[in-house]
Amino acid sequence: MARHADIDARPVYRKAPRLSLHKEIHIETEICEPLAAKDSFYAIMGALDAHNLMSTQALNSDEVQQGILDILLNHAGLYEALRAKASPMAG
Repeated sequence: MARHADIDARPVYRKAPRLSLHKEIHIETEICEPLAAKDSFYAIMGALDAHNLMSTQALNSDEVQQGILDILLNHAGLYEALRAKASPMAG
């Protein structure tokens, strides 16, 4: 998985000292939001890596391409949907 150089992969958890509830929530927000941003960054990068891998496999396989066309045309109703969409445009 690709990682961005300026983002540390290890999460850091800190326990906030006992303060008023308002201050405690503010401190937890300051600590947790950057961690959530890192987690979402890695989730997006993981999805991109998986998408690239699947796309490459599909491009390199005639069997996979035929299978995708079969699903779209024969099972998902793509041909009928495109034909119905084009009919009003023709007239």
